[in-house]
Amino acid sequence: ALNLPKVLNLNPRSAMNKIEEIKTFIEEEDIDVTFISESHDRENKKLEEHMNLPMHQVISNIHQRPSKEPGGRPAIIANKNKYTVEDLTNTQVNVPWGVEATWALLTPKNISKDSIVKRVVLCALYVKPKSRKKTATLNHIAEVYNLLNTRYGRGTYWMIAGDTNTLKLGPILDL
Repeated sequence: ALNLPKVLNLNPRSAMNKIEEIKTFIEEEDIDVTFISESHDRENKKLEEHMNLPMHQVISNIHQRPSKEPGGRPAIIANKNKYTVEDLTNTQVNVPWGVEATWALLTPKNISKDSIVKRVVLCALYVKPKSRKKTATLNHIAEVYNLLNTRYGRGTYWMIAGDTNTLKLGPILDL
């Protein structure tokens, strides 16, 4: 348990106007993984360019909803000094249009053959209150769960965090 990441799940309803506060909290509390459900990241103002945390990697997907539509756009900020961080979004994991999910793979740098936790799949999630993509979101998570468990096997654990509003979580928990 001492090697597991210290996690922050945050819905700032736009990280863009709270960047300094978020950075300070991550640094002062020594947070390893931050899930941001509504970053409001966008093409002309990227969270990655403004966060400026040298020991962390920012992963987001600005192409999950129309560029003129405000809100959403989940992001993950992960400590790259303690963990090898791989962005899975739209590389190993294809996120369907309208499903707001960002994926990463976290591998502790000090694992051994005896380590129980060899890697952790991370998913930052946002589901709008009146989303028409609830079924698509649940299907996407199930597909990714099966794909990555098959690919990585034993020692793979999962963290899915975010703002799901009225999404029924039973199908995710049943996985």
